[in-house]
Amino acid sequence: MYNLISQTTGNLFIEVLAETEVAMLLKENQEQFYIKIPKLERFIRILTENSLVANQERLMDNLSLSVKERVEKFCRK
Repeated sequence: MYNLISQTTGNLFIEVLAETEVAMLLKENQEQFYIKIPKLERFIRILTENSLVANQERLMDNLSLSVKERVEKFCRK
């Protein structure tokens, strides 16, 4: 998502175990998809909100919890 928004080259990859089809969303087409498929825009917004909350929580945990507390929290999930 970061690379799509910032228009930068990605540095992560996915290794697949079986034959796979990949869909690529270009930034130029994103708005067109949202207009044609309003449910897609809502879906992406919800994913983005959930990602923001998870990243914020992870950041706050790393800043405020001890290693032991972070491990305990991880084990509870």
